[in-house]
Amino acid sequence: MSSLRFETLEDEVRSVLESRVPPTPQQAATVASLLADMETELQMAPPSYRLQMVERVREYRRRLRTAAAASPAGDETRRTVERGLQTLQRTSDSIARSQQVSAETDAVGAEVISELGTQRESLQRTRDRLEDTDAELSRSQRLLRTMYVRVLTNRVLLAAIIAVELALLGAAVYLKFFKK
Repeated sequence: MSSLRFETLEDEVRSVLESRVPPTPQQAATVASLLADMETELQMAPPSYRLQMVERVREYRRRLRTAAAASPAGDETRRTVERGLQTLQRTSDSIARSQQVSAETDAVGAEVISELGTQRESLQRTRDRLEDTDAELSRSQRLLRTMYVRVLTNRVLLAAIIAVELALLGAAVYLKFFKK
């Protein structure tokens, strides 16, 4: 049981120490606490394994001191990483906003397309009605032209009849009064 706890603590220590970025002071304190817990577990380990376990704890302490000594350079690296993470977060936020605007634009575009489709149908119905009206007006125009020609024909015919009647009347008056 104590060996399992030792291995769990060892995994936690190794995960911090094997990071590419040197540990922060808080992480270093956590690792030191974990190493102390590992030493406590050493006391309960069987003697045959104790020597190996002590050697591993010493190695981890040495690596912790080395990592802590590299901390000033690590601070700059950490700050660079933090700036990179902040830039990444801002970029992610910007992309999320852009995607939201894009989705809203797509929704507006879909509404506009739907409205334009409705207006197109309305314009097509209006065009069809105008074409029907134009056809009716053309037919009415032909009918009016035909009626106008007939009216003119009737007037000419009426004028001819009146002229013939006047000629007959004039001939009758001439024959009756002047021919005797």
